[in-house]
Amino acid sequence: MRHKLIVAKEALEELKVARAWSRERYPATMQEFRAALRAAFSELGETPLLWSIWRKPDVRRRVLTHFPYALYYRVDQQLVTIVAFIHNHQDTTRRFPETP
Repeated sequence: MRHKLIVAKEALEELKVARAWSRERYPATMQEFRAALRAAFSELGETPLLWSIWRKPDVRRRVLTHFPYALYYRVDQQLVTIVAFIHNHQDTTRRFPETP
């Protein structure tokens, strides 16, 4: 069963910044970057529970293959919401504080 995939406004802005950064610094790999994103989106639509919960109560993280980024998302029945797209060297605790 295919899940509906939506991208939150903030995550969409982060994606745009990441694409611009990658296009500027690594233009030769842009096709690979786009392919990695398409593969990740397709996977999340098909098998969103494949990636375990990363931050309680319900944030999951899907790391991009060969690129220093990860998609952060939530699953609610048939809906997958991408809530963030963050470079792996950024401090994720600002967006997703650890719960006690």
